[in-house]
Parts: sequence; C-alpha cells; structure tokens
Amino acid sequence: MFHVVISSILFSRYTPVLIATFVVVLFSGLVYLEYEGILSHYSLYSIDIYNNNLAVILVLVVFSVTVYVTEYICTTFMRIYRDSKRIIDKQNQQLLEADKDKTKFFQFASHELKAPVIAIKSTLDGVIKSYTELDEKVIDMLNRASMRSAQLLAILKELLELSRNRNIKRISKKVPIDVSKIL
Repeated sequence: MFHVVISSILFSRYTPVLIATFVVVLFSGLVYLEYEGILSHYSLYSIDIYNNNLAVILVLVVFSVTVYVTEYICTTFMRIYRDSKRIIDKQNQQLLEADKDKTKFFQFASHELKAPVIAIKSTLDGVIKSYTELDEKVIDMLNRASMRSAQLLAILKELLELSRNRNIKRISKKVPIDVSKIL
C-alpha cells in the first residue's frame, strides 16, 4: 500500500494504476503459491484459511479493491492539489504583474505631475516677490497657494521615492551568530 500511495503522490495519470496492478498481481501470485503449497504459509492464527477457495478469493477481492480505491483517492487528491497549485501560481503571477504595473503608473504619474506643480509654485513665488504693492489678502492667498503647492510637491516626491524603493530588490546580508552569547 505504501508504494501505491507514494506512486500516486509522485506520478500522474496511468503510472499509479500500473503500480497498483503490479502490486495486486504480485500479491495474487503470493496467495496462489501459498494455496498450491509451493510456498510455506505461516499463519498467525491456528485456522488454515489459506486452503479455503472462498476465503482466498475473498482476500484477493478485498485486497484488490483496497489497493485500487487507495490509488484512486490519492491520485484524485493529488490532481486536485496540482490543479489548485497551478491556479494559485497563475494568480500570483498576475498579482506580481499588476503590482509592477501599479508601480510604473505611480512613477509615471508622480513624475508627470511634478513638472506642472513646480511651474505653478515657481510662478506663485515669483509673483509674491515681484509685486510688493499687492493687497494683503491677495498676498495671503498667493502665500497659501505656494504653501499648498509645496505640500503637493512633497507628496509627489514621496510617492516617486516609494515607487522607486519598491523596484529595488532588498539584499539581506548573512551574519554569523554566536549562540553561546545569546544563551
């Protein structure tokens, strides 16, 4: 049974059925050789059941059914497992690609938004410095607009930096540890 289970785990399709058939044929041959007296039969019980035709056929049928059912269950389980793993791997690959696309979008968007915001901020700062005779309310509004554009620039820089950091693969250094010092 161990070999049938292992073959069902390792192999797919018809190989486990062939191995199960080989096991049944070998076991049937052993039972036949004991029945014919070619091989000695060592019984755990005092009953000589190995000479009874009906008992021998029943043992062979039960063993064969058990082997094939075990092979079918294990093969079906492994087929379901392999199909699920294939689906999960495909979805994982799609998630990785979507994450790359998202990072590229953030890089592109933050880079493209940065230039107009810089132009707006520099224009506002130039107006504030050039025109000193403006009304106090206008200067206050221009200062607030300049401050908000500076905040927007900071956010865009952080977004750009975050998207750049996601592309950098982290390199971990292995350092030997002295367990005796820790203990």
